[in-house]
Amino acid sequence: MSTVFDSSKRSLEELETFLEEISPTVLKRPDAFWISVHGPGPKEDAPRDSAGLSAAWRTHEKSGQPINHDTIIDLAKKYNYVSGKWLFYYSDTHVKEMWDDIARAVAVGQCGLSAKVSTKEIDRKGRVRNHVICVYSRDFTDEAAVYELEASIRRTGIDTRMMYKPDLFTSLAIYRNNKWGLRPVIYQSEFDELLRRSKVSRVR
Repeated sequence: MSTVFDSSKRSLEELETFLEEISPTVLKRPDAFWISVHGPGPKEDAPRDSAGLSAAWRTHEKSGQPINHDTIIDLAKKYNYVSGKWLFYYSDTHVKEMWDDIARAVAVGQCGLSAKVSTKEIDRKGRVRNHVICVYSRDFTDEAAVYELEASIRRTGIDTRMMYKPDLFTSLAIYRNNKWGLRPVIYQSEFDELLRRSKVSRVR
């Protein structure tokens, strides 16, 4: 059973069957961790250089040189690691409806390169954790494209708080409260329920 749907190779009719059969509220960890839908366009302009990135990062860490936001930008561009994602959370009760709408928009090329949703995870107290949905963009250094993707996501009906994180931070294991003071989340989007609109801001 595949948990990946590639819309460049399969029909929209097949997508509906996929969404019905491969649901984040049914599949559980560790049987499956993510369910993904890829859009119809090209995945990447050029392949990532993961090995080069890792080696350059280790060298930079050992050099004693400053590590800041500019360092991250330079590494991302040099090793073609510029993709990023808007991510947001929904409860097990509401995630399927929201995921299905995102998946359909991605499949027809109206919402990012691809998207994924986490499967059901039970904590030690027997409670179902919230699911995370990630929607990917090609280049986190392209601010206009990041904002455009946020608007596309909102048009599907997503009305919760969203955060944008470059993939580079995840690959280099840079998380919150790191020793360099780097912020892995670089944009956030708050939704005003009263006005029914969102506001995007850069995280400083």
